[in-house]
Amino acid sequence: MNHKQIVGTALLLVGLLSAVPCLAATYTSFLVPTSGSISMVKLYLETNCANEVTNVNWGSIIPGTTVNRTVYIKNFGGVPVNVTLQALNWTTNPEASAYTPSNYMAFAYTIAGGQTIPPNTGVNVQQTTLYLNVFANVTGTNISTFGFNIQVLEGW
Repeated sequence: MNHKQIVGTALLLVGLLSAVPCLAATYTSFLVPTSGSISMVKLYLETNCANEVTNVNWGSIIPGTTVNRTVYIKNFGGVPVNVTLQALNWTTNPEASAYTPSNYMAFAYTIAGGQTIPPNTGVNVQQTTLYLNVFANVTGTNISTFGFNIQVLEGW
């Protein structure tokens, strides 16, 4: 290497090294937390799992009676899943602050074959019947319509 090449290389290195602190001062970083869950089951309207359940319409219920709806739970995982359902976030119309909806209505369910849904190998769809009982004492309230969420709890 001749003298000009050595000087040119040295100047290039000095220039690059002096730019590094400048580049480092230009960039910042931070972390964004994320979260999620793995769901192994879904609810369907039929045994062939063509239509996912997105809403349960109970229809018009006569006080003192129980209505039911059939759905099917499918396990997409490779291990058995224990499933529990519960009613949450009851609402009424008009909003009946003086009344607690669960004092006038009750949600229940049965899963054919038990609450453990087999893994996604062969038989992995369980028929499930949802029940809603509207007590006769609802006639003493001004509740005319209602709603609630069905929470699907799964454990493996």
